[in-house]
Amino acid sequence: MSTALLQANNLHWSINGRNIVNDVSISVAPGTMLGIVGPNGSGKTSLLRMLAGLNSPSSGEVQISGSALSSLRRKEIARRLAYVEQIAHTEMDLKVRDVVGLGRLPHHRSWHSLPAVCAADAPIIDEVAAHTGISELLDRSWTQLSGGERQRAQIARALAQDTPVILLDEPTNHLDISHQLDILRLVQESEAAAVVVLHDLNLASMFCDHIHVMRDGRTVAEGAPDSVLNQDLIADVFSVSSVISETESGRPAIRYLL
Repeated sequence: MSTALLQANNLHWSINGRNIVNDVSISVAPGTMLGIVGPNGSGKTSLLRMLAGLNSPSSGEVQISGSALSSLRRKEIARRLAYVEQIAHTEMDLKVRDVVGLGRLPHHRSWHSLPAVCAADAPIIDEVAAHTGISELLDRSWTQLSGGERQRAQIARALAQDTPVILLDEPTNHLDISHQLDILRLVQESEAAAVVVLHDLNLASMFCDHIHVMRDGRTVAEGAPDSVLNQDLIADVFSVSSVISETESGRPAIRYLL
């Protein structure tokens, strides 16, 4: 990889003496996508929350563009990093346009000027809505959306934030296959350094430049998809038998065996 935009060194995080993330380091260059995979409970979301500055590591450090995340104010972090969580907890009766417009707030002086922000940044909001296929939803109420529609709106919000780093926790949740491919293609084609937690190993293989495999809070393998996703690793980490074939692009395609 080239010079890292996002760097995490020897991250540890524990709760009540139990290690959730244990000595994990990552490096992500601009314009590349790092996929984090692993079984449930392996520490993927906890790691992503540390990268977002939402959980403070017990030890270790996260840096963006050479600056320690812990030294930055929250608004400055929001100008450098967009985070899409697995489940959107907002239940306020906002228009979808307002939800997407939240991504523009870090670039304005006041956090309390959402209507004005949405008016000033309408072209950006319209553009990311078109890219994520939610243009027809912009005047709908957030509370009326399905899970998949909410997910696309949250990703549109992250794209509207226009940050050099994007973190996504299971961004394909609730999405049909077409939208899964569209969303990951958008992230892949962006200039951002992206970190994506995924359960689907085939999606990780298709879109990620580098894959980081976790189990029990630790890194057990990392590298390019064709060097990491093999039958032995899948059997060992995920307890599943598989057959690996090679696609035209040279990336592995996985078929699971019952």
